Amino acid sequence: MPLILAQYHVVLTSYGIARSCADSLSRVGFECLVLDESHWVKNPSSKTYAALKMLNAKVHFNLSGTPVENSLTDLWAQMNIVN
Repeated sequence: MPLILAQYHVVLTSYGIARSCADSLSRVGFECLVLDESHWVKNPSSKTYAALKMLNAKVHFNLSGTPVENSLTDLWAQMNIVN
């Protein structure tokens, strides 16, 4: 799968697909990773968070209307992916 993705300029996927295909996606070098509704990765012990940390991108963006719902850990987890 990584060789196929390398042909495209834009790849859109869901958090569920990113989680289930993390091994394959981690072998692709992306220019940019944009996480829409990034509050979905607020739990640093979740499988989704671990999968997204595996992705290789030069630039990261998080978009969220509710970056903190329960505690500052929510924000830390999202910013840790960006950093």
